[in-house]
Amino acid sequence: MPDPKTAGERVSANVRMLRAQRGWTQSELATQMGQKFSQVVWTTEVGKRRITVDDLVDFAKVFGVTPEQMMSDDPEAGGNQVYEVAVEGGHT
Repeated sequence: MPDPKTAGERVSANVRMLRAQRGWTQSELATQMGQKFSQVVWTTEVGKRRITVDDLVDFAKVFGVTPEQMMSDDPEAGGNQVYEVAVEGGHT
């Protein structure tokens, strides 16, 4: 069984996957994030850069997911969770 990925490894893999799915280059993604250089994207994708909270939020915003989804095994799942809450009196 493979070793479980750390949150940082999952973010790196998800950035690579989501960027590829959208057909964006690293430079295009960097521009959308407001970065001047694609180095931020490249070093994130290959795991050579420690991801900051600001980076995580920026990646999530550009991809249209939550920061929590960026750290998950499937970043495009779970974005539309529905919760049922029972309250006194039986109404939900």
